Amino acid sequence: MTSRGTYMYDPDSQRVLPKDEVLRLRASRKTHGRSTVHENRTVERGHWIWDKRQMKLVPRAEYRPYSGVTIIKDIEPYQAVFGKKVGGKLQREVIGGRKQHNDALRARGVVEVGNEKIVKQYEEPPGLRDDMRRALQEHGGLKL
Repeated sequence: MTSRGTYMYDPDSQRVLPKDEVLRLRASRKTHGRSTVHENRTVERGHWIWDKRQMKLVPRAEYRPYSGVTIIKDIEPYQAVFGKKVGGKLQREVIGGRKQHNDALRARGVVEVGNEKIVKQYEEPPGLRDDMRRALQEHGGLKL
């Protein structure tokens, strides 16, 4: 377990060391030769953003955000559970897309789970707002 302080990763020893020790090692390496880890690397400064499309970091100036348009594939055709009785036999209709699916549900008064309208769960007691306003006026907290 490490104690409180500032630590840095030293690529040559591949360990996390106290900052002052890493700086001392770097200074000694500069006088005794270059680091073997960073021989063929170049360092670029600037601001970078992770681009999900390219799966890499790109300079902020070159980053182009998504347009915000989402294309959702239509649902595959399926045979409905409901249908019409024709000659004593249930004749099921084929639902060919999202619009037909929603229309068929609406026509039968059915709501998909997860698509219900949210009903307000809390109703404010009658007169509460007026009581609060009156109390604030009496105590000088509300100026009209």
